[in-house]
Amino acid sequence: MKSQNVKEAVIEELKKTPIVESVCLRLHISRTTFYAWKKEDEEFKIAVEKATFEGNTRISDVAEATLISLIKEKNVASVMFWLRNKHPDYTNKLKVTAEVQNYELTPEQRIVVEKALKLLSEEENNNQEIS
Repeated sequence: MKSQNVKEAVIEELKKTPIVESVCLRLHISRTTFYAWKKEDEEFKIAVEKATFEGNTRISDVAEATLISLIKEKNVASVMFWLRNKHPDYTNKLKVTAEVQNYELTPEQRIVVEKALKLLSEEENNNQEIS
């Protein structure tokens, strides 16, 4: 089989199973060959990245459908996983507390504190928009 045909087969297989080792075994090529092609052939590299993304998306859809089925079967671990990762009331939280001291911040410290507060505020706004 010509290398171009094998490359095309690699792309199609990655769309189904985005695992290089599995694809290489199935098509009887070495991982070394796969990575050499990827390094030498920019078009192949881009096609591999797209196919891997498509394959990962497909597998994620299957995994999420399975998780939802388990939730419907009242599998407690699956329910907890979903809530911890998808529901803001059940996510891991970090509570920040501070003790006020009676001293002036240096200009450098003030800049750092202002940046931190701005980032925290932006993150809270982003989390509220997602909810």
